[in-house]
Amino acid sequence: MDLLDPIKAICALGEQVGLTPSEIEKATKRISLALASVMSTADSDQLPDSTRMLHGLGKNLTDNPMLVAWGLKIAARTNDHVFAKFVDNFLLGTVLERKPIVKAMAKELGYHPPSTLLINPTMRCNLRCQGCYAHSFNQKTDMDRGLIEKILVEARELGIQFIAVTGGEPFLYPEIEDLFGSFPDINFMVYTNAQEIDAERAKRLAELGNVWPAISVEGFEKETDLRRGPGVYRKLSDVMDQLKSNGVMFGISTVPTRHNTELLASDEFLDHYIEKGALFGWVFTYMPVGKNPDPSLMATPQQRELLRQTSLNWRKTKPIFMADFWNDGPLCGG
Repeated sequence: MDLLDPIKAICALGEQVGLTPSEIEKATKRISLALASVMSTADSDQLPDSTRMLHGLGKNLTDNPMLVAWGLKIAARTNDHVFAKFVDNFLLGTVLERKPIVKAMAKELGYHPPSTLLINPTMRCNLRCQGCYAHSFNQKTDMDRGLIEKILVEARELGIQFIAVTGGEPFLYPEIEDLFGSFPDINFMVYTNAQEIDAERAKRLAELGNVWPAISVEGFEKETDLRRGPGVYRKLSDVMDQLKSNGVMFGISTVPTRHNTELLASDEFLDHYIEKGALFGWVFTYMPVGKNPDPSLMATPQQRELLRQTSLNWRKTKPIFMADFWNDGPLCGG
């Protein structure tokens, strides 16, 4: 595939989504080097998949340009460590390097290994959000670090290079950055309220490159503080600024309820966090769980349909990766 025509199209797309000329230059250079690296390092068995990746880029420029715009923004606005981990761990690890492992295990076991794992290193949390399940568990119990490391080694053997980390508040786990640093070939998406992230920790995450904070928001300041507590929004807003300035890849995580679904389905909401620097987002529709669940917080069927339609529209119009955990179930086999 001739790289010149896609690069020209990418430049035009970059201008469309608000990247500066210097950001477009940085992104196109990184993308060109990454594509060349894919083709030069792929062995004979991987070449067909590598070729499909290149053709997929060209096809998405026409059929799904906002997905390409998302990748362009990552290439333009993350630091060197983060971008390298995105390419090596996330793209190559899940597209090329994992495939032989999956084939071998499917042949041996009759089914594919999982593509990701979710780990709760601690159920401790510094907040007490309305409707959260975490406080239904023992607040004094952390997973043994040796057990987490054993699980991650086994995950690596299964070809898993993407781990979701939740809790509780994961950044309350002792020396969690050291744990992430021990597995540089794995990317960790960490669901966090961001209250434990300061300037020093933001710089540390930038140095690691393989940690993607997914920061919990309920809307804007009023909605977030109503569920999570006074001052929470201002703190997480400052954290987003620090992560953005350090070139860390981060996103948002939100819980639609009967009270905030219309706001969370608005362009105003998503545009705000895109401007703050969020590069991905997760939507987890509220479910009544725990010791004292509140069914009255559940989104109505009409609100859930609104979220589904909004997600489909955003994928065509917004340069961000947004996933709706429930509504997107059919896309990934449940």
